[in-house]
Amino acid sequence: RLLALSGPDGRLRVWETASSRLHHEYVPSAHLSAACTCLAWAPPGVGGGRPPSSKEGPQRKKRKSEIVEAAEQLDLLAIGTAVGSILLYSTVKGELQSKLNGHDNKINCIRWHQDNGCLYSCSDDKH
Repeated sequence: RLLALSGPDGRLRVWETASSRLHHEYVPSAHLSAACTCLAWAPPGVGGGRPPSSKEGPQRKKRKSEIVEAAEQLDLLAIGTAVGSILLYSTVKGELQSKLNGHDNKINCIRWHQDNGCLYSCSDDKH
């Protein structure tokens, strides 16, 4: 389990809750240094996130290729900013995966749809 926090210094810190250890610290570069206004974890299976667990049917042994693939998952965190962009950050890779533009003003809230993985956002620009 991970906990993500963004402080007034603009740094994103991701903590492992079981060990209370700092897992990652992300410092936005100068051109992305807009304050974080909201955060949302991607649901399992989105953008390379953790695949959803299936309890149905018999469990089979995983092949080595499946284990390697699982280790390369992204575990995406969407970060809304004060300037209207949304950053997608991989807690596994410890780096920014994408920057989404579409709003002209502060992002107030972002949410992932749990079933289809769509990312929804609302902003002061009312788009």
